[in-house]
Amino acid sequence: MFCIGFGQDSHKFADNGKALVLGGVVFTGQRGFVAHSDGDVVLHALFNALSGAIGGESIGYYFPDKEESNRNRDSKEFITFALSLVEEKGFKIGNIDINIEAAQPKITPRAVEMKQALSDLLSIKFEQIAIKATSGEGLTAFGRGEGVQVLVSVLLEKIIS
Repeated sequence: MFCIGFGQDSHKFADNGKALVLGGVVFTGQRGFVAHSDGDVVLHALFNALSGAIGGESIGYYFPDKEESNRNRDSKEFITFALSLVEEKGFKIGNIDINIEAAQPKITPRAVEMKQALSDLLSIKFEQIAIKATSGEGLTAFGRGEGVQVLVSVLLEKIIS
């Protein structure tokens, strides 16, 4: 049995002193996001895809931005929680496809580093992850450099004992 999940998240940039984190990788010299947590939109979209594949809720349901305990929280903790939900349902990750729309930062030069960080975090093979980037030709706020949008699809496979 297979389940497919789709996740989306976006954040706008802010001059708030936060580091820019994407896929668990810090992009130094870049503005961070307006976000209650660390704002890692890649991990937030991934959470939504993983949770959605098993019939779960969005990230805000499990980690409300009104709770002080989630302020500046490392989004890797959210993924650890999502993985526990996936495993409780008897699934494992088959593959992940990540699409990032942003004028800045340039994603392609850091895509290998991001894939490795995700591979390590998820305990899956590097080859099970795809990361692609576009500027959207400047047609959206993300393509104009106002923030970053991420779309993620996930294939989960039932673990056969």
